[in-house]
Amino acid sequence: MKDHITGSINLGLKSNLFRISIKLTKKNLGLSKYLFQNGFLDSYFLNKSTNTIIIYFTSYYDKKPISNIKKISSPGRKVYITYKLLKKTLYNRNSYLILSTNRGFFNNKEAVSLKIGGELLYVLEC
Repeated sequence: MKDHITGSINLGLKSNLFRISIKLTKKNLGLSKYLFQNGFLDSYFLNKSTNTIIIYFTSYYDKKPISNIKKISSPGRKVYITYKLLKKTLYNRNSYLILSTNRGFFNNKEAVSLKIGGELLYVLEC
């Protein structure tokens, strides 16, 4: 079963939608903030009356900065990665591992520089 946010983002990207609406949860809000702060989203707004987050995609000359997003951890199968294993992991320049740590959401490069590990949530392909 697909995660609601990953399915909605992938569908929105493939359909060339300008914006999408997703359910307001802590994890969805954290991922939206992370994607916005790193330039993958143009903006996002909280609609507390309908309990949703409205995400606006960024596009440069009809090219989206995100091509695909995949969920790794699920409530029944959580995947954790340590700093040492993360440091040894080879990663592509066009993809990021998104981790949830006790300090917030980070990609693999930021987590290695801070020397922390965490729950591996998503793989973001650019």
